[in-house]
Amino acid sequence: MRYIYFLFGTVFIVFGIYTAGIYLDLYGELEEPGYSINSELPKSLVDQKLISQKPFGREKQILFGDTHVHTTYSTDAFLWSLPILNGEGPHPIADACDFARFCANLDFWVSTDHAEALTPRKWKSIKEAVRNCNSPTDANDPDLVTFLGYEWTQVGNTAETHYGHKNVMFLDIEEGKVPERAIGAGGLATNGMRAGIPGQSRQLRPAALLDFENRHRYFNFIAFADELAEAQMCEEGIPSSKLGDDCYEYADTPKDLFEKLRDLNFPTIVIPHGNTWGFYTPPNSKLDKQLEADFNDDNLQILFEVMSGHGNSEEYRSWRSLTEDQNGDLICPKPTKEYLPSCWRAGEIIEERCLDNGFSDSECSSRAAEARDNYAVMGVAGHLTVPGVTIEDWLDSGQCRDCYLPSFNYRPAGSAQYGLAISNFDQENPMRFNFGFIASSDNHRARPGTGYKEIDRFVTTEANGPSHDYVGEALYPVEEIKDRSNDLRDQPLLGLRAGFGAFEAEREASFFTTGGLAAVHSSGRDRESIWQSLTSKETYGTTGDRILLWFDLVRQDSSSPMGSTVNQSDNPRFRVKAVGAFEQKPGCPDYSSTDITQEEIERICKNECYNPSDRRKNISRIEVVKITPQISQNEPIENLIYDAWKTFSAYTSDQNRWQSLTDTYDSSGNWVSGVGATGVQFTDTNGGEHSGEWIKLQLPKSIKLDYIRYLCNYTDFMTKDFVILGSNDDTSWTLLKSVTGGTSIEDVYHTLHINADGYYKYYVWLTTAINGTGGEVLFNDICFYGHEEGSGSLDTTLKTVYNVPATTGTQLEVYYDAKDLTTMPSTVTDLSPNSNGGSVTGASLDTTDGIESFKFNGSSQYITSTHGLSVPGQPVHSQCVWFKITGDTSDYQYISVIGTTNQTNQAGLVLLNDGKTLLGNYYGGDRVIKVKATSDPSSLDKVDAVIVMCKATALDPALNSIKNIIGDKTVFMSFQNGIGHEAIIQSIVGNEKVIGGTTTQASNILGPGHIMNHGSLPSWIGEYEGGITDRIKEIADTFTAHNLEMIAAEDVKKRKWMKLFALTAIGPLSAIFDLHHTDLYINNKANEVSRGLGKEIILETREVALADGVNVSEDECLFMFNKIVDSMQTNKSSMAFDVQYKRKTEIDFISGAVSKIGKKHGIKTPLNDLMYKMIKVKEGMYS
Repeated sequence: MRYIYFLFGTVFIVFGIYTAGIYLDLYGELEEPGYSINSELPKSLVDQKLISQKPFGREKQILFGDTHVHTTYSTDAFLWSLPILNGEGPHPIADACDFARFCANLDFWVSTDHAEALTPRKWKSIKEAVRNCNSPTDANDPDLVTFLGYEWTQVGNTAETHYGHKNVMFLDIEEGKVPERAIGAGGLATNGMRAGIPGQSRQLRPAALLDFENRHRYFNFIAFADELAEAQMCEEGIPSSKLGDDCYEYADTPKDLFEKLRDLNFPTIVIPHGNTWGFYTPPNSKLDKQLEADFNDDNLQILFEVMSGHGNSEEYRSWRSLTEDQNGDLICPKPTKEYLPSCWRAGEIIEERCLDNGFSDSECSSRAAEARDNYAVMGVAGHLTVPGVTIEDWLDSGQCRDCYLPSFNYRPAGSAQYGLAISNFDQENPMRFNFGFIASSDNHRARPGTGYKEIDRFVTTEANGPSHDYVGEALYPVEEIKDRSNDLRDQPLLGLRAGFGAFEAEREASFFTTGGLAAVHSSGRDRESIWQSLTSKETYGTTGDRILLWFDLVRQDSSSPMGSTVNQSDNPRFRVKAVGAFEQKPGCPDYSSTDITQEEIERICKNECYNPSDRRKNISRIEVVKITPQISQNEPIENLIYDAWKTFSAYTSDQNRWQSLTDTYDSSGNWVSGVGATGVQFTDTNGGEHSGEWIKLQLPKSIKLDYIRYLCNYTDFMTKDFVILGSNDDTSWTLLKSVTGGTSIEDVYHTLHINADGYYKYYVWLTTAINGTGGEVLFNDICFYGHEEGSGSLDTTLKTVYNVPATTGTQLEVYYDAKDLTTMPSTVTDLSPNSNGGSVTGASLDTTDGIESFKFNGSSQYITSTHGLSVPGQPVHSQCVWFKITGDTSDYQYISVIGTTNQTNQAGLVLLNDGKTLLGNYYGGDRVIKVKATSDPSSLDKVDAVIVMCKATALDPALNSIKNIIGDKTVFMSFQNGIGHEAIIQSIVGNEKVIGGTTTQASNILGPGHIMNHGSLPSWIGEYEGGITDRIKEIADTFTAHNLEMIAAEDVKKRKWMKLFALTAIGPLSAIFDLHHTDLYINNKANEVSRGLGKEIILETREVALADGVNVSEDECLFMFNKIVDSMQTNKSSMAFDVQYKRKTEIDFISGAVSKIGKKHGIKTPLNDLMYKMIKVKEGMYS
């Protein structure tokens, strides 16, 4: 028994000593930066990046980096690394180096730990670690460049005292060329680190007892906090350049920070970030005060972080989370369709609880108002005023509903768009921000550039939370549910004393992303070249994908890259190029030639690295945002931001293109010999010599070429001066057509009539000059139309030869050749350089007439390619097959399909029922659709629905001619332009049969049965008196299921007015001036005047709509106008075509209807009146 007592006594003593040691802080140690792997990337990987990031013969390559990275030298990063928060343990700067090099495969990164957490010891060790990270590689041609920096982490308790966070980075890394200290932010940040954290860290002592295995992490955090508290403050009033390296320095405001950085006089860049992030940013914070004198330095603060792991900081919205009254008191604004303020939601929660507990409506309404006020004064800690609230209770309050990956509790007046639009008029010359844009990760786990793969949110984002419920309850205590809010306005620091609980950490977690990347256009991989690119603002940001982007201002004799500042009087012209990022393969590249071990790859990279395949993702759309800065003090910001100003859909037809080599044409558009083709290319039978880049079509039999249809989506690359040549032996050439000064209208099919005198087997299109400064000629589509000599069989081939070498990546994708075959193979070989073989289903071989061809029956026989529809770098743009059609040709016939079966019908060759016309059938190109049509309605049975598209003037005879097909349940859907048609239809067929509708589809007829669609915007239907019934849902679902997007609208009347706003501005002006949208509103040198006039007409129309009971905001009115103009730029309005072809217009139901309704409500409509009269004058001029 004595031994048992002795044993227990010993254990008790040991435990007591251990516990005493915990409370005496005997066990903690300061963590070091570690040692990065002394090895660089394999040279082959670096070379591959050079090739993939410097395409199209560009002088500069694109490099990707991360300018915002934290290690466990930052306080928040250390906390997140603790086991009680599901942390992994230490994340030293050495790991960040290894992750940037081997996992993310970055070109550069910046170490930016919070300066407020840096002590003299830490700053010295960071500088040494940065130098170690750079040491394994050649400084003149490095695999990775590591920059030194820190984050100035200023936090204000109110909008007036808050300036936000800024990253500070330096060019050099050697001692004597970099600061001896980091400069922290004074106020709450410094005081919290030095005074608050040391005391709060002691609360982790029990965790060291309960989580014995990980006890050292808690001890080390206490040592971390003590080091902060013990650091000596630098003496105030002494210039930064005179201070030593043994103290902590801070700056209270951006003005103080810039003064100190200028005094130090090292090459420096300052990057503001996170200004829309409402996690810590007080409501009503905005960038305006940072434009005051000395609070911005254009020589230092030159970049702006638009995206990080916290979300997007780019987009501006006009709503606010709080407003102020005349006395400066905070007011909770009412919710709108676009935004629900959290303060308002707080009132709703309290009111719901109050009513549930049986209190009167008036009492609960009063408590709701009280709750809104209590929330408003608490700023970021407003959620603490609602006792017992859960994250589900808040719904999506406080969030930007229509932003792309928005940051949490969005503060729009901190956005990049807002920053570029505002001006400060305190001085004679207005002060404005002049930013370049980047993105970054803001990763707090020493993992730069995490966005290459979406893996393990607990590792690649800050989304991890408490490891156990009891930890969560301790960190974020939940109060008892009450039906009255807490008034905390007398509490110190407006609730920030609550520590973790002051911030909505759990709600925020769902907003974290893996973060973005900074991209630079750089002349080299070295430190100085990257720095030069950053300082010249040749930068952009991505959400993590390594998208290649060029955005150049082009002029007659030169071009300026992104980041340039240019003064010019004429309208700017831009050239935009974008290439999708590589799809990623699982795992990591082969690092066997380096010193990194498999264990390190697993620990640091989690066995998933940047590991690109040879397939690129598609770019679906390019949007250009235009921002014009304020020119007067109170100019509304929302009127200065055009998002999107221009939109370009990246159709497959745009990716499926042929283009010559880069720089085959000079800045004036003239051909340059020797880059692609060299010297004279063709001499015609009359002795004419022709030089330029060319395309050759080879046929097995001679045809007479009637006409060519072609498409180019970019004016600057469009053929302008060219010749068409024909030959029967590929040697002797006849000049068939010579064109000088061809069309410059992009994104439209153009028809070139040839009407050749003879029949030829070879045809050449040779371009001697292009329209702009694109440097290369480009065809998105080119179709030759003609007929054979005599009445022989329909044998043909689409073999096309380009003068571009195969190494350029623009050769044919697929070329299946039947020539010299004696038996039908089960597979066919692609003879292009791309090895995209195919398999044969059912087809046979035909050798009659001495010509070997594949033979298809047009339905169950076809060839399928093995590569599908997406080929990186070389999108499918050509498919070439020797073929012969047999069987019934009364319908269209499938020849060859790229896909899995002929039923996919996504890409291939199709023969039309005329037995002559061959179409390329791929998405983005021509589609063949079977329809039943008749001019005799009496031959039809009863129908389910009638779509009314005719003009109002034809309604009466049209509807009376189809009475025999109207059944009891037949519905009429009116999609006509304007308003007032439904009443006419109802008077003929009855009210209950009529459904309201509107569409933004736009098409025009190219020829019999050949229609071009200009846009893919949706259509809307709904009961005209409002509401969505079962028949509305059924019709909408049916249309949408057949690839015609139809939306069931609750208020279709509003939708019709939405389109009417655009029609009143677009239709009459387009008809009066006979202009396409692009010439009226975009290319016009007075486009600001024309757009301004359009806007005035729309706002006048809105006043009439409001009086007629249609509640629509100004933004909603202008949205449809901008959407139609920017998405259908080359389209003319239907009214313009009516005037062109001398048809009666729909002006009575557009401008005329607005004038009529306005008169009814006593509203003057002078602009609509004028449009109506001018179109009537046009109609009066018809002969």
